[in-house]
Amino acid sequence: MRQAEVSPNEHLVERLSSLHEAMAAFDRYTECHMTRVTAFSMLLADGLSMRLEERRKLYIAANLHDIGKLGVPAGILTKPTRLSPVEFRAIKKHTELGVRLLNRVEGVSNILPLVRHHHERYDGNGYPTGLACREIPLGARIIAIADAFDAMTSDRPYRKRKTIGVAFEELLRCAGSQFDPWLVDRFCEGVSVGTC
Repeated sequence: MRQAEVSPNEHLVERLSSLHEAMAAFDRYTECHMTRVTAFSMLLADGLSMRLEERRKLYIAANLHDIGKLGVPAGILTKPTRLSPVEFRAIKKHTELGVRLLNRVEGVSNILPLVRHHHERYDGNGYPTGLACREIPLGARIIAIADAFDAMTSDRPYRKRKTIGVAFEELLRCAGSQFDPWLVDRFCEGVSVGTC
């Protein structure tokens, strides 16, 4: 997707770049993860023939979905072993922290629900508010799938990456509980052939 197609103005692009630079300085893995999640999200958007304005919202939200991790202690983000329950509760705050941070950025208010709700679950057992099914904004449901796929297919200090096939199996296993099942099908088809 061309930059001009998704970026409404030059000032907003500069602000987004500054946030990415801040994240890269704080935690390089998370900054790269946000970029990959954006690519996977836009791949699914291609297959859904989303309207341009919805694509723009998704593009910006996916680019910033984990920006709230700037407010999470670095030792938790870079911990080389699995998180304790207390540390996991701290990580879960990143959705609300991201919204608070982005509230200060002019021109992105329309993407705040996508950032806030990208960890909701289709069955209503997610966070921060327990939304379910179509209560969850479409963009947040897309980011949730792209986010999980990238997490599974990336190396982490505490585990090796899964193969694409195993990641697909996990997405399909969690379709209807964690993820929107219709979107999971579109995503797996699209990633398999390189376009949705």
